[in-house]
Amino acid sequence: MVEQVAELEKKVLELKTRLAEEMHVGLEHAAMLEEEISAHTESLEDVKKKMYFPFSTLTLGAAGMYCACDDFWLENMKGYLVLEVQPSKTHPSINLVLQVSLEI
Repeated sequence: MVEQVAELEKKVLELKTRLAEEMHVGLEHAAMLEEEISAHTESLEDVKKKMYFPFSTLTLGAAGMYCACDDFWLENMKGYLVLEVQPSKTHPSINLVLQVSLEI
């Protein structure tokens, strides 16, 4: 797993260097490279979480700061849901808002 982390870190660094060198090519090219960087960074973070906490059910973190827990007791959960439907021939829309408050 350490080799996989090193390989992903190397790939992210290569992509960032390439982005800096090829900024003059155009916005579409830069956007494509930024998407690749984001995808590789996300994979890297997932691998690191699995490496540091292989048996934990819940892992959080990014950019070198990670935490994990196996079990937690949820005392109270409150929330509300707002659903707003706006029918229209040209621009129909549905807005959904969900807010949850947890007491652990």
